[in-house]
Amino acid sequence: MNRMSCEVVVDNIGPGEWEQYAGCFADYSIYQTWAYGSVRYGESALSHLVLKNSDAVLAIAQVRILRCPLVGGIAYMRWGPCWKRRNRQSSPEVLRQVIRALRNEYVVRRGLFLRILPNELEGDKETHSAFEAEGFQWKPLMERTFLIDLTPPLDVLRKGLDPRWRTDLNTAERKGLTVIEGTGQELYDMFASVYNEMLQRKGFVDFVSVEEHRYIQNCLPEAFKMQIVISKADNEPITAAITSLIGETAHAIFWATNARGREMKGAYLLQWRVIEWLKAHGCRSYDLCGIDRKRNPGSYRFKAGLAGRNGREAQRIGQFEACENPISRILVKCGDFLRFNYRQARYRCNKVIHARPSSIFGKQRISGP
Repeated sequence: MNRMSCEVVVDNIGPGEWEQYAGCFADYSIYQTWAYGSVRYGESALSHLVLKNSDAVLAIAQVRILRCPLVGGIAYMRWGPCWKRRNRQSSPEVLRQVIRALRNEYVVRRGLFLRILPNELEGDKETHSAFEAEGFQWKPLMERTFLIDLTPPLDVLRKGLDPRWRTDLNTAERKGLTVIEGTGQELYDMFASVYNEMLQRKGFVDFVSVEEHRYIQNCLPEAFKMQIVISKADNEPITAAITSLIGETAHAIFWATNARGREMKGAYLLQWRVIEWLKAHGCRSYDLCGIDRKRNPGSYRFKAGLAGRNGREAQRIGQFEACENPISRILVKCGDFLRFNYRQARYRCNKVIHARPSSIFGKQRISGP
């Protein structure tokens, strides 16, 4: 690709045009949607960069801007940029070009601290080398996940489940549970009821708002809405899952099971139905989004069994940072320190609140990316 043929467009695009461009990318996800960004951070805090040539849009990036007047601030992007076009060979030169454009715009021109968390896993040498060549520093993240390959046929995927997991799935299928699915608010209400009961029962620390995601669901274009799947026993919702499929990889957003759902193994049936739905919609992989063997061993075992021989455990590639403004750097590091200690304080308070006289402290987790 001729570097001189590229054009960079910044903040001269609306939501409709953004989503039209975004649909062309295999690595697009809910975290780069206009709806997600505007609901979570406010539309005024967003910046959008588009890399074009005369033939097509080559890459896109949605960035959150947090400024301190006169002194600097941070530009933050999670699971971007998007640069892998559907049904086309991805070009490392496109990645280099969009990384350079991001650095020029937010670090050089605006004087911000730029932090990027790409939607890649460890071992991606191509992404590592592209960022390092453009002057970014790499820092590891302790975020791990299971990634399931959904390209084999369904019968092969079922055989690839962990044997004990498959046994529990067979048990659930004999319980006569009803499964309903869709994108509407009535289903979201059912999910919220199961999820809130689970939070109260288990005493989780949750940093992701269910009600915020309800509004995100309302704002997403129909083609990008999250899929809600509910299992019911005697017309009562007992397990629920919300999954996002926009690019070629699906992401688990929320899972929830109430006491009766656990008893009836409803989560096993539910996740198998999710996989059936993803296969029917051409999904190539399923990211289970977040595992912690120590803090949440039960969830870890469940996800490991679901992945079975079809998946692998992996760590996120980490984050890449660039900054030329020392004040912006100091502001970000102070913010990181305060954020870390706030989360630790919440964990400790939750342990005290949910302590049981005859057992160890309750488990905690962070729900979602």
